[in-house]
Amino acid sequence: MESKTGLFDFLPSPDGSGALRFPTHAFPATIRRIIEATRDCLLYPEDFMGTAMLFAIALSVGNTLRAQVMRGWHEGCSLFLALVGRPGTAKSHPLTFALEPVFKRDRVLYTEYRERLKLYKDELERHKKSKDPGPKPEKPVINKSLVQDSTPEALLEIHQHNPRGLGLYMDELMGFLNNFNRYSQGSEQETWLTVWSGKPLIQDRKSGEPIHIPQPSVSVAGTIQNGLLAQLAGGNRGCNGFVDRFLFAFPPNLVKMPWSETEIDPSVARDWERIINNLFKIPLEEAEDGTHIPRVIPFTPEAQELLRGWQAMNTNLVNSAPTESIGGMYVKLETYCIRLSLILQAAYWASAEGDLDAIGERAVTGAIMLTEYFRQTGTMVNDVVSRYAPLEALRQDRREFYESLPNEFTTREAEALATGRGLPRRTLFDFLKDRTLFRRLNHGIYQKLI
Repeated sequence: MESKTGLFDFLPSPDGSGALRFPTHAFPATIRRIIEATRDCLLYPEDFMGTAMLFAIALSVGNTLRAQVMRGWHEGCSLFLALVGRPGTAKSHPLTFALEPVFKRDRVLYTEYRERLKLYKDELERHKKSKDPGPKPEKPVINKSLVQDSTPEALLEIHQHNPRGLGLYMDELMGFLNNFNRYSQGSEQETWLTVWSGKPLIQDRKSGEPIHIPQPSVSVAGTIQNGLLAQLAGGNRGCNGFVDRFLFAFPPNLVKMPWSETEIDPSVARDWERIINNLFKIPLEEAEDGTHIPRVIPFTPEAQELLRGWQAMNTNLVNSAPTESIGGMYVKLETYCIRLSLILQAAYWASAEGDLDAIGERAVTGAIMLTEYFRQTGTMVNDVVSRYAPLEALRQDRREFYESLPNEFTTREAEALATGRGLPRRTLFDFLKDRTLFRRLNHGIYQKLI
């Protein structure tokens, strides 16, 4: 397959003489021109701009389309994405550019909501004064596509009123991860694992109506600095496959650049807005019982054959993976290759370069290119996160105890925490002798190494 299609030509050569390149040619021509224009005029790295566009396309399509892999197996297009780079390397700006049409759309929807809310309050006041025994006016709900810094309960409530789907945009991804369970002792991380898989979300609440979302569609995107990558594995995220669900845009040798002297043509932003608006025109069909029915798109026979060939190759890589974490990441790429195929086919249609009758060979070829890029960057991130491997080998109670310790601590502080967790004193001092986890700075003073 490699020699026939040249799918992997953009990857580094086996002898290491090449450099990892983001496959911009995976996109429709119109989108490629936008990526190139923002690169030349705004100095946005192609990796960041292309990945940000994938996020915007995925959330715009949402639940309207599904890819039919085979009978009984349909995949949506949810993505979990992270843009990795040092401070000042234009991580946030590409996301802002890619999401501006969505921000604009949400601003209009918010204005409409405020008007409906005012009418509702006026009607409610009249209802109270008239002492009408009939039902109260119904409070309006807000329609939107983007959310930020949301608790799981709030996210699910918003999603229930926005069945098309949502995008969670966090400028600093670690803020999203560090917020897990800050409002309660619930299982926020497990909720996000369910969201990624697209399985039904059911929440019974003490107050208010229960929430049931049969087909969640939520994409996540944010930025993270190189120096914070090791923290991705904290809070058991390196053990339960959570990190494996992220695709990483990770340009090599990235440095801050001086300003460009070339102004970007305003038509570039207009072209991108037109593409996103076209995607939002795809209707979310509704059945007689009120449930929503995505449009299911099959693969052409040629595209199906290409996808199966890649899947066989990926299966071999999974089975021969050097570590469980690498193998777990490869497994998730299989799902992502399907989702990226659907996203690219939608992008071809929105760019007037294709249709929505079937997912074709061009879309699958592009999806394989992107998936192989993300395989390389995922491996780079895994190399950093693997520093947390000693923690993965620990029993859960000891791992949780380790994570509860401050970076530097005294034996007295450790004993107090160990007592609170039921860890015997002898076990604690045996634990402190592990030189892969601790460094003894002075008498009775230790430092965590992970």
